[in-house]
Amino acid sequence: MKDLLLYVKERLSIFKDLYTEIRIVSPHINKAVDALGNPLAGNCFDLWAKDKKCKDCVALKAAQMNTSFVKIELRASKTYLVQAIPTQINNETVIVEILKDLTINSQILDDKNSLPSNYSEVSNKISETLIRDELTGLYNRRFVNKCLPLDLNVINDNAQPLAVIFADIDHFKQVNDIHGHNIGDCVLREFSKLLEENIRGKTDWVARYGGEEFIILLKGISKDNILTKIDGIRKLVSQKVFCQDIVPLRITCSFGVSFVNNNAIDSDKVIQVADKCLYEAKRTGRNKVVFRDLSLPKSAGKNT
Repeated sequence: MKDLLLYVKERLSIFKDLYTEIRIVSPHINKAVDALGNPLAGNCFDLWAKDKKCKDCVALKAAQMNTSFVKIELRASKTYLVQAIPTQINNETVIVEILKDLTINSQILDDKNSLPSNYSEVSNKISETLIRDELTGLYNRRFVNKCLPLDLNVINDNAQPLAVIFADIDHFKQVNDIHGHNIGDCVLREFSKLLEENIRGKTDWVARYGGEEFIILLKGISKDNILTKIDGIRKLVSQKVFCQDIVPLRITCSFGVSFVNNNAIDSDKVIQVADKCLYEAKRTGRNKVVFRDLSLPKSAGKNT
């Protein structure tokens, strides 16, 4: 491991101004070693003065997805850019973390080209911008990729149910083709607001996955209650008049639900099943909910 660190530092030597610290992290056991290869006492998240694993742990995500991830972190009065890069050592995936102190060279400026006094606010603002969809204000796909694996870990540890729901506006292309993209954007914003208003803000989340496709995550809700909840949202969508002040429109939406109940399963599988359920809802007539319980045989499922 020490040799790896020396190799990384040597390769980065010509870019020495682009990083401040380097360490290697084993995210599954929350341990790290310093730039000299010496094990660091405590847990890897101690660096950020936290008492538990980071909610947005880029090291864990990099290990799971086998690709690099970045985030903004705060330490004392300094703001750091953290890049996590997966590397194989003796058939074990470890993460090389490259840290850059953004406050050293005045990388973050306010409207007066001065360093802001509250780095915590700046850090939070930057991090929030990275995970928000610009049009709708919902979380984006980057957020889903970061947080869904962590949510699955939590529900597995706590033996709680979880549902991942794909929602797709039916015939949305026709809205853009007939009424134009400005009206299409209006529909997306109002649809997003409807979804957000019908979930529990502190427990669940909704994200725009791409185009007219959205992901909803519901935690700690029984199978029957999830079906009732999502079918209720479906009905609200079909009853609402969208863009009423511009070009009044009615739309419908199809839903694919992947339900997990204390199953050890990865996020890719959960998303894949929800996507297949959504495809089935589209194929069999749209404006419906197709549900699959991943704890049951593949053929078991419900349509509403």
